[in-house]
Amino acid sequence: MAPELHYQLILVRAEELRAQAARHHTVREAECVRTGRGVAVRRRSLFGKLANL
Repeated sequence: MAPELHYQLILVRAEELRAQAARHHTVREAECVRTGRGVAVRRRSLFGKLANL
């Protein structure tokens, strides 16, 4: 595979991942607004669950 093509594939995949991350962030924000729970509350509850394992 030519280096230029490989580089172009990497750029396209990186852009897809950025778009996916932006969608995920938007969904999480909407979920926090809907449920009234903030990001910090979710994070604390996750770490509490991990600490109790």
